[in-house]
Amino acid sequence: MADSFIHILNGDSLHEQFPVDLTGATLVFNECLIEGPKGADDLGVFFESREGYLSDTYDSSIKHAYRTDLVVPLLNIEMNSDELEIVLWFEEDLFCQTNFWFVCHFLNICGFQGRVSWAKPFGPAKYSFGRLSRGSLRTVFKERLPVDPSKIAPLWQAYSLDDSDELIRYVESLSDLSEYILPAAIAFRDMNTSSIEQSRPYLSLVEIMRSLNTLNFGEVFIEFCQKEAVYGLGDLQVKRLFDEVIKKNQDFF
Repeated sequence: MADSFIHILNGDSLHEQFPVDLTGATLVFNECLIEGPKGADDLGVFFESREGYLSDTYDSSIKHAYRTDLVVPLLNIEMNSDELEIVLWFEEDLFCQTNFWFVCHFLNICGFQGRVSWAKPFGPAKYSFGRLSRGSLRTVFKERLPVDPSKIAPLWQAYSLDDSDELIRYVESLSDLSEYILPAAIAFRDMNTSSIEQSRPYLSLVEIMRSLNTLNFGEVFIEFCQKEAVYGLGDLQVKRLFDEVIKKNQDFF
């Protein structure tokens, strides 16, 4: 049993509801690797490209926070400690899974020698820690699954190359974890199309807008989140896609 823990959390919301009696340090992995650059092999180049993308796309203040709050804590993890367990708190949706795959890739290439586990929500809460009480989060911790980063790392490598078929093949080889990850891998395949108009999220939005007969983004977003929960997309990502649908279908709408 590991003597100490580092809990890598999937976002600020989970950090706010995280049980204070769970021992160990916490690191909030504020990323959205479901979009933007992801192909750099060198970690320094990778983090710099991500920092620039998030700063340009969302908020210029991210540039400083990204390095101090995410990159530096990651790089400061004691990789050669066999008494440390890293607990990865990520959901099953594609948004969370891309981050999960990268963290495992990072630990693998850095040669982390301790234990790694996946504290994942189960059942109806599989796409949202927000549906769980602090008591339920303690249960999630107790029932965490052992993870071998070297077996998850190839998922990131396939994803970073946009190789959907290879990604799914790797996921299917993970006998103990495949059922939890495969829906996200399939969702990526359905999004990773030659044109945006052929992608599953785009086509789903078109269908929703037509069935509801509305251009009200709030109504469309709520329905999209219910129908395509496997993507885990936030309002900013869906709004950009929503605007593309309107722009490309002006005659219909």
